[in-house]
Amino acid sequence: MEKKTIDVNLLRDRGAIINLKGREYCTYKGLLFVAHEHGLEELTVELISYDPESNMAICRATAKGSRCICSDIGDASPKNVGRAMVEAVIRMASTRAKARALRDYTGIGITCFEELPGDVTGSSSSPKPTAFQAVSDERYKNFAQKIGGSVRLVTLCSSKGWPGPSDWTEKQLLNFIGLYDRGELVIDV
Repeated sequence: MEKKTIDVNLLRDRGAIINLKGREYCTYKGLLFVAHEHGLEELTVELISYDPESNMAICRATAKGSRCICSDIGDASPKNVGRAMVEAVIRMASTRAKARALRDYTGIGITCFEELPGDVTGSSSSPKPTAFQAVSDERYKNFAQKIGGSVRLVTLCSSKGWPGPSDWTEKQLLNFIGLYDRGELVIDV
């Protein structure tokens, strides 16, 4: 079976690759989306080690699918996560391990944002909101509530192969709301 090439420019367009201080990083959600598009069948995580005294966790993740089987580890401790994640080092180690396995599975050699130490972007372990997110949070929340919740909207986008709401531009959000309000978009999930 011939492996399909992954279009990195498409990932950039969908927001699955972000630019931080002049360097590009992929996102975990972007990797997961691409892996599913390219035959990911199973993604498992195993906690290898956790030391409650140092609050350090190490996990191993394995990605299996039509492309290959890839396994890698991820670690997290208060020394390498943002303040918001200090109480969630096991989950962060899990996410980092999955991101590394998915990077191998997809053949994407760009470091994953979630693998970065917490102090790279400040006190939080997630990217700062874009201007779109800051302006549109209230509109998006109202729209998501109107159609039955964010999960329903994300499920719809996934089922249609559309970029998820977090990747929309301001214009795309307004267009989506307009289509729904005019009855031109039927939410059937």
